[in-house]
Amino acid sequence: MIFHFLPDPGKTVFQLGPLHITDNGLVQGPVFFFRLSVVVLASFVLIWTTDTRDLMVSLAKAGHPLSPGLHRVPGAAFSAPGAA
Repeated sequence: MIFHFLPDPGKTVFQLGPLHITDNGLVQGPVFFFRLSVVVLASFVLIWTTDTRDLMVSLAKAGHPLSPGLHRVPGAAFSAPGAA
């Protein structure tokens, strides 16, 4: 992922204050977006099509440490205190 931080700057197409939109950014931006979208969609398909019990048994067999809080929403750790 370091190539996203050190790209070829390309030619500036549009500038808004300190933000420079380049021709290379216009090409690489959608590519990165679709790569991320494929990962998210594949994760959703796995969750939607797999029974919860089967998923937990598979994680346990793979050696993932199952804790009592695993069933909670991952975002609850970052919410207001006492909300989880």
